[in-house]
Amino acid sequence: PPQQRGRAAAFVMSSFPVGVGLASFFAGKIIPTMGWRVLFLTAGLALLVAVYIFFFVDESEAWKAQCDARRSGAVAEPEKISVGEIFKDGMARNTIVATLISALALSAYWGTTTWLPTYLVKERGLSVADMGTFMTILSVGMFFGYNLFGWLADVIGKRNALALSLFGSAVMLAVYAMTENHTTLMWMGPAYAFFMAFVGLMGSYYGELFPTRIRTTGSGFCFNVGRGISAFAPVILGGLATTYSLQTSILFCSIPFLVAGLATLLLPATETRRPAAD
Repeated sequence: PPQQRGRAAAFVMSSFPVGVGLASFFAGKIIPTMGWRVLFLTAGLALLVAVYIFFFVDESEAWKAQCDARRSGAVAEPEKISVGEIFKDGMARNTIVATLISALALSAYWGTTTWLPTYLVKERGLSVADMGTFMTILSVGMFFGYNLFGWLADVIGKRNALALSLFGSAVMLAVYAMTENHTTLMWMGPAYAFFMAFVGLMGSYYGELFPTRIRTTGSGFCFNVGRGISAFAPVILGGLATTYSLQTSILFCSIPFLVAGLATLLLPATETRRPAAD
């Protein structure tokens, strides 16, 4: 139901930190003894999942019915939607702001995440095995954050939950980057990652910024153009680390999170909230 889209999107996206946690666990166990090349072989597990889905997971009944209706001529082929339409009829502002939010938040996320293992080893003095443990524990916080923010989005609204996630990421990332004690650093990781729920929130919120007929085009453009821009973040942060330090680079990433949170407040609170009786 529309009132539960936040929880549904968050539940699906919460599988992402599970994968990150498993990868971190394997990294801590495999790299010290067998090297990173052997670690890459664990990616073959995804092939098993793909085979299972191909042979044992059916398409939805709604999709099958839609295909049958098209073949029989009962319904017309779907209308072609151009990207230009999400910039017409007053929608350009929402499109530009949402794309900016994605670019800022995902740049901060990937800039931090790409260099975080190296930072923990090179500048915080952890062993590779301990780094794997730290990253695994961090992913636990992210898992709970995705699910709690999904529930929260259905209560206070998706825009408000998205802004809270981004502001929380900015504050906790800055605190995490300034933490030096290993024990404190281990437990601050899940607290920082807890707020990294914005990707799931974007998916459920962006679609509601556009009329139904262009909803997929609009939300897909805003998220994926921002994601494309974020691909440059690891390179830029790496260059900054060369001049200063990885700590400075990671600390710097709190600024895009903060700006993204402020930009979120420029978007309309048009999302459907959960009824009080639910």
